[in-house]
Amino acid sequence: MEKKVLIFVTVLLTLQLGIAIPQPPGGGGPPRWDRERVETVIIGKFAEELDLSPQQAEKFFPRFKQFRRDAEGNRDAQHASREMLDRISHGAGGDQAEVPRLLDEQQQLVAKLAELRRVFLADVSNYLTPQQVSRCALLMEDIPRRMRELVDQQRGSGPPERGRPGRRMQRD
Repeated sequence: MEKKVLIFVTVLLTLQLGIAIPQPPGGGGPPRWDRERVETVIIGKFAEELDLSPQQAEKFFPRFKQFRRDAEGNRDAQHASREMLDRISHGAGGDQAEVPRLLDEQQQLVAKLAELRRVFLADVSNYLTPQQVSRCALLMEDIPRRMRELVDQQRGSGPPERGRPGRRMQRD
């Protein structure tokens, strides 16, 4: 039964998400970690951990993919706002009103992401068990860390170090 569900989920995801197996340039070496591959790994993890029935999977994955798209747009906006704050913090312009505006924007984006998550979990609670919903909530919190570890492992490097480029907090 479990094997049938995994086969069903794989077929469903391939058809609904249009997932293609990434091929490295030239056909040799390890596959690159592009968005589709990351999405596939995340979905595979959810399928495995939540132990979804075929009917649950059919409802869950399209909603989960939509949530991920919405959340990614939110994270992109947060990233752009953080970059502006970083530039200002290193003396690259910005006026007196810019920093409070960016800080307000950051708070609004964090609140919007929390609301997206709340709405998604409320929606899936209509057809998942309380145990599956709680496991889903925990996985959603843990996914960013797991994905960083997976990508770092694939690249052959260890976990990111403090003070890595792009996250500098140096004093001149």
